[in-house]
Amino acid sequence: MMMDIFRKIPHNLYRGDSDSRNERKLKQTINQNCLLTNLSNSGSGREIFSNPLKNLVSKHISPGWSKTHFLSFSESKKISIKYGSRQNNNCILTNLDDWDFVVIVFSKEFIIKETIRETDEGCFILEFCTASLEFHPVYKLLAINVYIYLCSKNADNNLKEKAKLDKEWLLLPLNRFENEYTSKLDMCCISSVEKYKSIY
Repeated sequence: MMMDIFRKIPHNLYRGDSDSRNERKLKQTINQNCLLTNLSNSGSGREIFSNPLKNLVSKHISPGWSKTHFLSFSESKKISIKYGSRQNNNCILTNLDDWDFVVIVFSKEFIIKETIRETDEGCFILEFCTASLEFHPVYKLLAINVYIYLCSKNADNNLKEKAKLDKEWLLLPLNRFENEYTSKLDMCCISSVEKYKSIY
């Protein structure tokens, strides 16, 4: 049964990210083994508790949630590059620090398999071992297969179609910070970060 649930999660998920407005301080935090959600930029930590999950997922997709608690990933690396580069397909890998965007690779190989739970259709609670003193001994998150989840909730067809085209997954940190969820995604679940430079 647990292996059946494990197979529902892709081996890799990809996130293209430029943080062009430096709202999440990506260039600094990525070297500190964490990513920040937009919640960190003066968002309301209570919002995740006071609204149904379906409403928040829908809001994230359209019209967009500027203080979202989620981080978007895709099953497709190509799609993640499109979003990270802002649809500029002329880009090259770089090892330099003046990159324009990164592709962050989530890997399910780090999941503690015995802890995986499917709490709703398309929603999975995952746990990872972490070396972070802040989250030790385990880091927890909710992974949502957006298309499957929205279909199960009879959501708006336009939202479902967008989620399907983007092959979108959302990751929600579940570790607590005081009485709220943290805005930090511990990179214990990240296998690699690829840096790209756009060519104009």
